[in-house]
Amino acid sequence: MGQPGDDATSPVIDAGAGLAWPVTPDPEAWSRRRDVAQEVLRRRDLVAGSSTHVGRPDGLSADECDLVSAWDDDIALMLDSVRRDRVTEWRVPLPGSLSVSAVLDLARDGDAFAQELRRPMPRRPVPAARRGSELHAWIESQFGEQPLLPPDDLPGATDAEIDSDSDLAAMKEVFRRSAYAARVPYAIEAPVTAVFGGHVVAGRIDAVFRDGDKWELVDWKTNRRQDADPLQLAMYRIAWSEAMSVPLEAITAGFVYLRTGDVVMLTDLPDRAAVERLLPG
Repeated sequence: MGQPGDDATSPVIDAGAGLAWPVTPDPEAWSRRRDVAQEVLRRRDLVAGSSTHVGRPDGLSADECDLVSAWDDDIALMLDSVRRDRVTEWRVPLPGSLSVSAVLDLARDGDAFAQELRRPMPRRPVPAARRGSELHAWIESQFGEQPLLPPDDLPGATDAEIDSDSDLAAMKEVFRRSAYAARVPYAIEAPVTAVFGGHVVAGRIDAVFRDGDKWELVDWKTNRRQDADPLQLAMYRIAWSEAMSVPLEAITAGFVYLRTGDVVMLTDLPDRAAVERLLPG
């Protein structure tokens, strides 16, 4: 086939076929589409928070009803997504079992604790935590005991303020000069549990000393400031009282700050009711 000449015209134009634009739709189909659109708009307001479908619209075929039903599902999903994005308060159930350190985290910042429960994130090991574990293991060895727990399970694994090995060595020296270095403990790293508000709370007491019918619970601290939470000792004291069947009045508890050697014995500790207010059943 050769090239058309310069004076050639398009065969389509020569055909003289005319087309209406815009295309005029079939009146019946157009009417049904308008009805479906009106129904979608009406249902959008009715659905507002519910995925329950309303009754079948009059005049729609089964296929069209299925299409509208699919639209309903899509709208409900989108509305649910918008509501979730706008939620500013989440209710996170507490586990049935908690550690003492978890309860302290809850008391310190309930929102952050709930967020951690809802989306737990792995924590990167830090040298300070390793030194904290080493310090607790070393104190055990000073009492003639070999640590039975893995390093990460020792209470000192949560210490985050031992910055260097020289810092660690200084704390060991403070312990050597303390009165506790010469005492014989009744128990070290003593496991205890107690039920508060329907939740089992478990922990380990660094050292327990006994003098006749009197008991002394001690927790070693590496904090720079003397700001340890008395709630920790309160839970230990209640748990030890119940485990040994001795009155609370027979038990004293305190923190030993290993940076300075200061011993802070606390007499006005929270009672069971105060702990259970943090842990509703």
